Amino acid sequence: MNNYINEIILSGKILSIIVNEKHIVLSIENQIFNNKIAFISLRAYKDLYEKYKDLFFIDNFIFIKGYVNSYKDKNNKINNYILITQISDSIEELNTSMPHIRYDEDGTMVWNGTRCEIEPLTNQEDIEFMNNFCKEFGGEDNDS
Repeated sequence: MNNYINEIILSGKILSIIVNEKHIVLSIENQIFNNKIAFISLRAYKDLYEKYKDLFFIDNFIFIKGYVNSYKDKNNKINNYILITQISDSIEELNTSMPHIRYDEDGTMVWNGTRCEIEPLTNQEDIEFMNNFCKEFGGEDNDS
């Protein structure tokens, strides 16, 4: 089993693109757990920008694979950043073996490529089992 402790996969909509001498700085809007929004700034080297430049435009939804790194600046402050290794407009195109969570455009959570659809219980036996199970944790009865 591979242990990719610092490998990360992010997805989000590009909000801004800044080009400087060495890097491309991206700001993306990322939907995380419980539908909360996080704004993330990322840096990519220009060679990566040239390779994937057809994906770099405002409001494009992208998937990013990279590694979490950090450094201390001249004021001894620790700065974290993601070294981007691959960018795609499809999660399936990223070469990864690590599990990942993302949300489809309709808001449905996707775990490791499988949509987590909500299926209401219809069998009375299952409904009673879940109600009893939830009572153990302080949950209320729900007959639907």
